[in-house]
Amino acid sequence: MKLNQEQKDKFEAHIDERLKEDDDCSACGKNQWSIDDRLYGLWEFGLAESEASRDVGIAPLIILTCGNCGCLRFFHALNVGLDVPGVEMGKPDEADIA
Repeated sequence: MKLNQEQKDKFEAHIDERLKEDDDCSACGKNQWSIDDRLYGLWEFGLAESEASRDVGIAPLIILTCGNCGCLRFFHALNVGLDVPGVEMGKPDEADIA
């Protein structure tokens, strides 16, 4: 899903408030981050491809990429405050914690 301008602005405000100005890449030490303009999904581990459309755990992610080495940083879109159609932030099931 492509991020709209309002979502991009909200994410930029989020990282501006929380990340240090000199928040260099942990892999190469450069500070050349770019924001991917798409929202990605990280699916619950161990699901068969045919199960992907069922009610499963999906984490919607925004990705920062280091322009020097390609290292990635992931941010959970719901924690950032973005509305993602069809995905809600919830508490883990007790069975998942045990």
